[in-house]
Amino acid sequence: MKKFVSVLLALVLTLVCCFSAFAQEVETEELTPEEIHEKRQKIIDKAMNQYDAMGGVVIIIKNGAVDEEFYFGYADKKTKTLVDEYTAFKIASITKMVTAIGVLQLVESGKLDLDADLSKLFGFTFRNPYYKEIPLTLRMLMTHTTGLNATTVDYNKAIQGKADPTLEYMFSSSRAKKQFLKMEPGSKYSYSNLGGGMLGSIIELCTGMTIDEYMTKNVFEPLGINAHYQAGLFDDSTQIAKIYNMPKRTLNLDPSLNRDVYTEPDWQHDFTYTAGGLIISGPDLAKILIMLCDGGEYNGVRLLKQETVAEMTTLQNERFSVSGTSDRGLNMNIITDYQVDNRTMYGHQGKAYEMLCAAYFDPTDRSGVVVLSNGCDNTNVRNYVNMFGRIMMKRAYEMLDEDYPEDAK
Repeated sequence: MKKFVSVLLALVLTLVCCFSAFAQEVETEELTPEEIHEKRQKIIDKAMNQYDAMGGVVIIIKNGAVDEEFYFGYADKKTKTLVDEYTAFKIASITKMVTAIGVLQLVESGKLDLDADLSKLFGFTFRNPYYKEIPLTLRMLMTHTTGLNATTVDYNKAIQGKADPTLEYMFSSSRAKKQFLKMEPGSKYSYSNLGGGMLGSIIELCTGMTIDEYMTKNVFEPLGINAHYQAGLFDDSTQIAKIYNMPKRTLNLDPSLNRDVYTEPDWQHDFTYTAGGLIISGPDLAKILIMLCDGGEYNGVRLLKQETVAEMTTLQNERFSVSGTSDRGLNMNIITDYQVDNRTMYGHQGKAYEMLCAAYFDPTDRSGVVVLSNGCDNTNVRNYVNMFGRIMMKRAYEMLDEDYPEDAK
């Protein structure tokens, strides 16, 4: 009996040693880059499916360069055209952050002043009629503290092509109250698409160029980017993602159908482009994030001074003409410990129709994530952050913070 027990113990110990050696071998087995990417693609696919995405892009930035790219689903469901690195997406309110780069270039050149009375620039009275004595400034416009309504009847009609009002008409004594809240300018944050649209008008007024001309020459071309505010400026070979109602999977909007192009600046009317009209691919939007992450420079090309980017990413609370709290930078969201745990993220979200996009970076380690979609479940929002964007950001940063992800389940 003792002999049998001894033999059994020896057998068990042998099996334990063999299993341990096998487990250690599996645990330490190095995955190829292709295997790592395949595992991570499954994680992205799972998250995209969880939020009913039609198509999407996730670009991960590490050490100031694109580290990985993930593509999912359809740019065009009818033709079964897959999303790829060339697919251009409408990016909604991220447009404001991108346009702010052009605005701040004009601040650097002395053509604009962040804290000057915009009435002097426009040549007509631009004041909140409930607080006529307080000048409205560019800093207020870029921090959503002017008191402008989120959207207005005049703005909506202009966006829909049902009317063609001028800014002077909209802010005239008979119309101004329809554009503003009863809120002291500079005192607090109140989001405004009209204010974002006025950034384009300001660029056109200062430069005598259309918004597309100025941004192409001074921002997009220097970075090697193919992006436009007007879909008609893309050549016919560019795949522009259609936007879908999800989870019904029905077509909401085909941006490529609008082929009309304006080529002469008309700043009084051209306030309908820069609140949310920019169309750009994921990899090209990543270039803009990297430039901002690196203090205004990308691949040796400097678009903004370091001090300008520092101002853009500084909380504009009780700062110069902003007398109260905005809790954001200059057209820049600043989110700590919520978008990604234990990080302060800088960037912007975009939400319109049935799509959602997000582009955020962390300059402390030169990391960032671009998330684009052309239709998803974008209804779940907490702390002004859409949960689809948040979960995609968290998944991306889990990948950045680990050598390789756990198997997708």
